[in-house]
Amino acid sequence: MASLIKRDGKYHVQWYEGTKKRRRSLRTESLQITKEKLRQFESACFRGDGCALPTRTPVGEVGVVLIEHAGGDAERSWLS
Repeated sequence: MASLIKRDGKYHVQWYEGTKKRRRSLRTESLQITKEKLRQFESACFRGDGCALPTRTPVGEVGVVLIEHAGGDAERSWLS
């Protein structure tokens, strides 16, 4: 389903979505960690959970979730 490639000393997972080739860095140089991340990725794809790899979530979304989790008001000013 997915394959591993090594570029510039780091491992990447490569897979196809339809006719498009996708590649994502695993951000590690360790083959053992890479194999575990590949196993988790393939398991998540099989279950239909989507990509189990790290994403680049916008800081604004993280801030809103953090404020909601803390029970605060998103409109609150931190300066007052």
